[in-house]
Amino acid sequence: ARRSDLPAVYRVLESAFTNAPIRLFIDQTEGDSTLRFRHARVAEVDGRIAAHVRVFARRMLVRGVPVRAGGIGSVASAPAARGLGLPSALLHDAIDVMARDNMPIAFLFTGIPAFYERLGWRIVQQPAFDRIIARDAASMPHDRGYRTRRITPGDLPALLSIYRQATAASTGAVVRTRRTWRDAQRWLGEDRAGCLLAEWAGRPVAYLRARSCDYGYELLEAEHVRGHEAAIAALLA
Repeated sequence: ARRSDLPAVYRVLESAFTNAPIRLFIDQTEGDSTLRFRHARVAEVDGRIAAHVRVFARRMLVRGVPVRAGGIGSVASAPAARGLGLPSALLHDAIDVMARDNMPIAFLFTGIPAFYERLGWRIVQQPAFDRIIARDAASMPHDRGYRTRRITPGDLPALLSIYRQATAASTGAVVRTRRTWRDAQRWLGEDRAGCLLAEWAGRPVAYLRARSCDYGYELLEAEHVRGHEAAIAALLA
């Protein structure tokens, strides 16, 4: 892809993801300081961009060791070009791109896993909350020794430290830097009023990130350092 292709790419994405505002794709692309246009792949039909796939260059922990990885995202084709196999062709192309850039692992999030399994991806389990009722969260018993407050920009080093401790020995966690964290805050549309930090004896030990959406209040992530699992209940409450 070229920078001049972006307006056409956004139109394809908007037509494919009708429930997502076009602003999301603009922020996700132009607000990502790791974007390299060689990682944004497009397919043309009759001289017009008809499909798109993006590789997000990242590092992923494998048993605690950081490995170069490619996150697949923004996979879409224009309605008039469906049935031509363009997303599959672009995904094969993306695999070649990742191989050339020494990314031995590729990952993605999807609601249509069977499509990607045909191309070699495999399902891994990830714990998640499906739904939590606000009044139930508010009444959760929790240790009153935790002090909770809103996250401020100055808390970023503490948030990164908590995340790194929580994921240190894991497989599947994406390595984060200050830059990638700030990029994600911008395009995810985090609600600063709902992003909370828990402290124990003045020490940051857990956080919760959230945003307000049309369908409700979405909890994006909650992490804690070892020994402070109970801080999550305090944050939810």
